[in-house]
Amino acid sequence: MDAVRQWFVEGGIFMILLLVLGVPAALIGGVMHAVAARRWSLLVGALLLLLPAGTGALGTVHGRRVTEDALAAADPAHRSVLREAGYREAGHAVRFGVGISVVGLVPLVVGEVRRGRRR
Repeated sequence: MDAVRQWFVEGGIFMILLLVLGVPAALIGGVMHAVAARRWSLLVGALLLLLPAGTGALGTVHGRRVTEDALAAADPAHRSVLREAGYREAGHAVRFGVGISVVGLVPLVVGEVRRGRRR
């Protein structure tokens, strides 16, 4: 459990945003299409699935920018190690965001199967 907590701490504020906004958006989008199985629900569900992935990508870009800003004040001998660690931590947000989107994709696919059977 400590590893998950550490992963979230390293990922920064975008991890909290993903947990609070991204998970519900992906679940609502996927489940809505699984229940309604209409063309409009597919579009809305797909857009809601893009939210966590996009937020994660934004978090990674932000984390890399913060890393580069911090490297300006770092000892030149340690910059490569610090850059590697900073980029690794910055990548947590995009991995979590894409993971949320993939999980939300499952009910979206179920809705598409249901919609195809009705035709």
